[in-house]
Amino acid sequence: MVVPVFWMVTEIHSRTVTDANGHSVQMYQGHGIGDPDGHGMPLTNWSVTGGDFRVPHFFALHGIQVLLLIAAVLAALAAERVWLRDEKVRARLVGSAALGYTGLVAVVTWQAWRGQSLIHPDTATLLALVAVLLLTVGTTARVIVTAKRATAERTPVQRAGLPEPAGPAR
Repeated sequence: MVVPVFWMVTEIHSRTVTDANGHSVQMYQGHGIGDPDGHGMPLTNWSVTGGDFRVPHFFALHGIQVLLLIAAVLAALAAERVWLRDEKVRARLVGSAALGYTGLVAVVTWQAWRGQSLIHPDTATLLALVAVLLLTVGTTARVIVTAKRATAERTPVQRAGLPEPAGPAR
């Protein structure tokens, strides 16, 4: 939700266009950076010659759907994998995915802001994406290792989610 606000306050590319009545209209800003109208990709029409703020807007807008899909897949996998049965573990994994997805949105926003096409990243963009990927993989691996370790330390009855049998009465 912040991407369009960032787009509006940066005033990177204001321009004047002509309306249907032939009057000049000052535009606050276009979506293209470096190439105002862009030379678009098939289907999305995102610029291939300059930055395009529709790219980070798209990724940010659909992030909730990606995270819901991840949560649903983890819930389905919990039937097969004991270490995924704890809701806290699944929540931490979704949190790790959210961290990575936020990094992805930040990188593509930065890329568009610099007037760079999504399909033509420079070295700095690629390094930023690698950093986001490594951070995401690291946090995800830590959650998985911690969850598997905790599951291995539990008794078979605890792993099955059954109540512990009562001990002998005193």
